[in-house]
This record gives sequence, structure tokens and C-alpha cells, in this order.
Amino acid sequence: MELACLVLLGILGFVVLVIAAGIIACECEKRKRKKNEQNVKRG
Repeated sequence: MELACLVLLGILGFVVLVIAAGIIACECEKRKRKKNEQNVKRG
């Protein structure tokens, strides 16, 4: 039973990490796009 709980916790932790990484990646992309748009307007 304990092993099953550890496995479930491990999977849940991994999923949370993947989701967090995806959100961070999206935020980084949005910031890059905003900077690029500002540079284009200035140019």
C-alpha cells in the first residue's frame, strides 16, 4: 500500500512539474513576443 501511495505521489508531482513548466514556457513566449512587437514598432 505504501509503495502504491509513493508511486501515485511521484506521478502527481511529475504532472504538476510538467504543467508548471508549460505555464512558465508560455509566459516566457508572451514576454518575448511583446518585446519583439515593441522593437518592430520602434523600427
